[in-house]
Amino acid sequence: FFKDARLNALIGAALTRNRDLAVAVAQIDVARGQYRIQGADRFPTVEGNASATRSHAGEAASGIPGAGATTIDRMSIGVGVSAFELDFWGRVRNLSEAARSQFLATVQAQRAFRLSLIHDVASTYLSSLEAGEEIRLAEATVQSRRDAVRIAKVRLDSGVTSALDFHQAESLLTQAQAALAGLHLLQA
Repeated sequence: FFKDARLNALIGAALTRNRDLAVAVAQIDVARGQYRIQGADRFPTVEGNASATRSHAGEAASGIPGAGATTIDRMSIGVGVSAFELDFWGRVRNLSEAARSQFLATVQAQRAFRLSLIHDVASTYLSSLEAGEEIRLAEATVQSRRDAVRIAKVRLDSGVTSALDFHQAESLLTQAQAALAGLHLLQA
């Protein structure tokens, strides 16, 4: 949205280096995981297992391996539902919806924080530019007041004006210098 390349670079640096924003992004991942875990409770947990065993028993008296030996093969396969809650009153569905709402709220909080960070960086940058312009104007004013004091001094020395005009010019110079010092402090 901003046409100033320096401001865009500052905003980019703020977005990549801000620890609070990184925490907000991590919280989104946590909320997403909680939502997925809670959503998984709406479906049955299916377990399956399989096993196979082979055993050899007894050999023939001839001593020849494999002659008269008995081989027993056992195989078993099991499938079952280990845990499932029938959701008659909507408790699991409501918990899943609450987790979804929490996830979406976390996403929106991260977006709001991101926009707030962009606003703060842009506002500070523009305030800094404004202070710089005000300082340039105040410096020009101070220089103008110095010239006015110099002219008032020449006029006082030649007897054209009174000391009051000279002291007013000095007072205006002092006010301009004080304003300039205040602007430097504000910019800092």
